[in-house]
Amino acid sequence: MFTEYLKLVGVGKNGSKDLTFEQAYDSLKLFLNKEATTVQRSAFLMAERMKGETIEELKGFLKALKSETKTVDLSNIKPIDIATNYDGKNRTVHILPSAVFIASGAGLNTVSHGADKVPAKYGTNMNDVLNAMGCGNLKNEEQVVNAVEKSGFGWYHQKYFLPKLYEILPERREFTLRTFFNVIEKLVNPFNTDTIFTGVFHGNYIQKLIPLSEITGFKNVVVSQSLESGIEPFPFSNRNTRITDNNGNQYVINSANFGIEILEEEINITDMKENAKINLEILNNKENKFKKWAILTSAVLLFVGKKVNSIENGIKESEYSLKNGYPLEKFNLYKEITS
Repeated sequence: MFTEYLKLVGVGKNGSKDLTFEQAYDSLKLFLNKEATTVQRSAFLMAERMKGETIEELKGFLKALKSETKTVDLSNIKPIDIATNYDGKNRTVHILPSAVFIASGAGLNTVSHGADKVPAKYGTNMNDVLNAMGCGNLKNEEQVVNAVEKSGFGWYHQKYFLPKLYEILPERREFTLRTFFNVIEKLVNPFNTDTIFTGVFHGNYIQKLIPLSEITGFKNVVVSQSLESGIEPFPFSNRNTRITDNNGNQYVINSANFGIEILEEEINITDMKENAKINLEILNNKENKFKKWAILTSAVLLFVGKKVNSIENGIKESEYSLKNGYPLEKFNLYKEITS
């Protein structure tokens, strides 16, 4: 049956056809359950890449991923799902490991998820930094719930909640190129929460991610056009960060308006030990060139989570959190739980 779908999308530039929602759903279910050979799966990924996925196909693929997801029940907490790209960062410093705990100290619960060495960037994620800071990994639903309840944060690996997709990661690494999985895997909503905060680099993806996120149950969809497709605001004055939600609101942030002026070459830090050092300094409320950026990122999180009504008030709450040592307390709880 899978070969019939492969023939539809893979016959060539002039003959390839788009799949319907139902066909996309069914084809990916067959794909994930390995009712297709390795060669057939690779051919399917290449055919979709060459043809270009339609929004209906992406919706069907995402619905199939969601049907295979082992969800964690955080319905009583409703954290923000920080859905960063699974292929991570490969050029710039991570500031989220400190920002999430600053926001946690101000009363916000957040979660995130991912995998390791995902193509096409094969970059690092915030959990790699947390590991370098001495944290371990959450390995089951009970641990995730405990971590979020006590520390206000939890990062969960794809191999525990979507093992069928994780099992084909070696094939994706060998395939090398970006595929439709890069677009949709971060949107599966493994915590069944209401709010997603995700990022893009190219603005044309915003109008794709909003309806896609609604497929997996998100009611509040917020998309940031920012640094390396993350959710952290650009820390330089010559780049605006644009944040759009599914209610049609758009917000523009320029870090210079908040006293942040970092040169582009100053954030080119990819060593995990150095990333860990920077974030630990911030959590200990020590001065470094990235501290204000972490505070601004926390403020944005608080604003997206509707804990404050403006970025300015978010900064005040974040500064108060740091001044009183709450982020370090939350981080140490998370470290203890994950260890």
